[in-house]
Amino acid sequence: DTETEEKEIKNTGDTLIWLKDALQENSDDVLNEMHRRRSLYVANAKDERDQYVKLMSSEGFDPIVIIAIDAQLTFWRRVYEHLVNIAEATTDGASKDEKKKNL
Repeated sequence: DTETEEKEIKNTGDTLIWLKDALQENSDDVLNEMHRRRSLYVANAKDERDQYVKLMSSEGFDPIVIIAIDAQLTFWRRVYEHLVNIAEATTDGASKDEKKKNL
C-alpha cells in the first residue's frame, strides 16, 4: 500500500536495518528489494522537490531554501545508491530474477 511504501522510503534507517537483516538471513531477493526501495525514494524525492519549487514560487521563499532542500534530497538519494551497492556486492550483483534468467 502507498502509505507503507512512503513510510519505508522516508525512513532510511529502517531500510538500513532491513538490508542488514536480509543479508544476514541470505535472503534471495535482497537486490530486487533494494532497487524497488531506491526507485520509490527517487520518485518521492522528485515529487517533494517539485512541490517545494511550486510553494517557493507562490509564497516568495528565498531561493536558498530550495537549494538546501535539494541538497538534502540528493544526500539521501546517494545513501540509497550506497545501500544498493552494498546489496550488489554481497549478492554477487545478481538478483533472484537475474539468476533465474541465467539458468
